[in-house]
Amino acid sequence: MNKRMDFDVEREMKHLKRIVDKDSYLTISSRFMKYLIEQAERVHELEKRLKIYQKRSWFEDYEKVAKQNKRYRELLEKIKEMTRYDDCQEAEIYDLVSDELEGSE
Repeated sequence: MNKRMDFDVEREMKHLKRIVDKDSYLTISSRFMKYLIEQAERVHELEKRLKIYQKRSWFEDYEKVAKQNKRYRELLEKIKEMTRYDDCQEAEIYDLVSDELEGSE
């Protein structure tokens, strides 16, 4: 039983379903109507919050990928400089790339 509204919501919902299934006229108590309005308002508020959360989550993911892309660009620039001359060892490049990839996990 819903203590705030002082009636049994489940019983009222079953009653509404039976009426709708019979295609009868519908009579709703004012208390139940207020409850339905409150629930509709609550759903609307939760949908707004969900949209805000989804936008934040997307932006955080975007920032993370942008930072990772910047690190990779910097890494490629270092490799480019290291390989400019033939005195660069493959092991140095391997170590540099390995360190970056391990750091991004």
